[in-house]
Amino acid sequence: MKRRFLALLMGLGLLVALVACGTSRPSAQSVTEDAIQAVQAADLTSLQQYWGGEMLDGETLGLKGEDAELLTALTKNLTYKVVSAEEDESAGTAVVSVEFTNTDMAPVMGDFVQSLIGDAFQYAFLPEDQQPTDEELSEQYMQKFTELLNAEDLTTKTISVEIPLILVEDQWQITPDEAIVDAMFGGLLTVADSMDEAFSE
Repeated sequence: MKRRFLALLMGLGLLVALVACGTSRPSAQSVTEDAIQAVQAADLTSLQQYWGGEMLDGETLGLKGEDAELLTALTKNLTYKVVSAEEDESAGTAVVSVEFTNTDMAPVMGDFVQSLIGDAFQYAFLPEDQQPTDEELSEQYMQKFTELLNAEDLTTKTISVEIPLILVEDQWQITPDEAIVDAMFGGLLTVADSMDEAFSE
């Protein structure tokens, strides 16, 4: 009887342990929300963890460690709403649908381009030895862009996007996608692509 009782206790203990292990993995929705909140907090370290090295760094937005001020400006008006979350463990995939609201980048980029054109005309008539270096221009343009983003009267827009995730070593990981970046940042990449096309024609 005693052995039976001990066996039953061990069995129950094992069952509890298995249940605990099964629920220890954060859901796809919670991983997605943590990743978005890392963007809102301009936490560049966490961005690398959730979004990967090429998602919000490098060529996509050109953000580096010293550009936290720009990221803070880009996310000043960023809010989100999770519309739905679906997990398919057997396939190892999940999709979280999110509505992002942020500064509408179309008017901001329009003002930014006008500023660039004005500066270009101004510098064109300066002697060569008085013209700013590429590094000085880059710093100046970054500062101007940040100032425009920090204006108080900016309009916002809402963009819906589906965020895909996959199971990697029993943990949900976001699959990087430029559409997600575009939605989070008020259509920034869409506006930039449109401007590229306009200038190339």
